[in-house]
Amino acid sequence: MPIKDVYKQMREGKEIYFLNAENKPVKVKDIEKQAYQGMIYDVECNITDSGGTNMWGIYFPPSYVLENTTFNITATIDMSSWQEGNYSTTCRSRDI
Repeated sequence: MPIKDVYKQMREGKEIYFLNAENKPVKVKDIEKQAYQGMIYDVECNITDSGGTNMWGIYFPPSYVLENTTFNITATIDMSSWQEGNYSTTCRSRDI
């Protein structure tokens, strides 16, 4: 559901819930508009094997990004159980 719709429903007095990391509902107390310049982006990175099987992935939730911002994504990956072969890394960002 777009955040604009959630914001509108809260202003109409409806209770809003999101799921936390344990998949349990958490009631939203308030949503506050923030002024900013730039865009909001999320980033998703995946490593796949030559057969297209997803071996690893990470998701960075939406965040405020000012113009001319550089992302430095660093992650430690345990590849000890992976077979020898060719792997592809892709990162995708999208503005929201």
